[in-house]
Amino acid sequence: MNKRNHTKLNERNGHKSMSYCVNCGVELASAEKKCPLCGVAVINPAASVPELPVSKSYPTRMEMISRKIDRKYFASLASILLMIPLLITVIVDLITGGGLSWSLYVIGALFLLFVCGALPFFFPKNRFFLFMTFDGLVLMGYVFLIAFISGGDWFLPLGLPISGSVVLLALGLTTLFCGKKHRVAGLSKLAAVLFASGLLTVSIELILDAYLKGPIIPKWSLYAFVPCVFLGLCAAVLQHRRNFKEQIKKRLFF
Repeated sequence: MNKRNHTKLNERNGHKSMSYCVNCGVELASAEKKCPLCGVAVINPAASVPELPVSKSYPTRMEMISRKIDRKYFASLASILLMIPLLITVIVDLITGGGLSWSLYVIGALFLLFVCGALPFFFPKNRFFLFMTFDGLVLMGYVFLIAFISGGDWFLPLGLPISGSVVLLALGLTTLFCGKKHRVAGLSKLAAVLFASGLLTVSIELILDAYLKGPIIPKWSLYAFVPCVFLGLCAAVLQHRRNFKEQIKKRLFF
């Protein structure tokens, strides 16, 4: 008779299955927690485990904490916070000046901040290209407002080209970073931002030279353009040279 049949026979006859030490083989009593001979813990998979009473204080289901941000609540809160300086500025300007004068600059700046920071959260989807286009139009409108209030004629030859350059570069970076077909890595994004910053600096100087009717030659912008291009090339090389990047992380203890 094998061991399994012997165990079943003992259980039918009212005898409980005995445990044996896995180390020395001595027969153990059912109440033993460890072998009295060698001290090894008792392991008996066939022994029944008593069921513990379930406490009523424990919850019957697991509650998951939602990490999703309430976009509309955040946008509404940001809008309310922007209304506070807006109302204070308008009231002070009406009391001290008898009308809206310098407060228009603040109104335009707060509206631009609302459009860029809070307005996208009212929509369920992140349409980055559409939002960036609208932000660029509002930015150029704010520059036009400054030129109109100040009474200057510099918007078309100066304000519009500079703000347009900023908008075009921002749209280019948005298209590059938010494209669904190609995902741009972190260092490649940094390289693109550095290249765009260098180009923006040169374009601003050329626009200023044309406005001041001087020689259209980049001079001081090269001090920003050259470091931006150099650092951008370094970031692009590090992105494609994984071994070199890992060595730098080890040397800098990243």
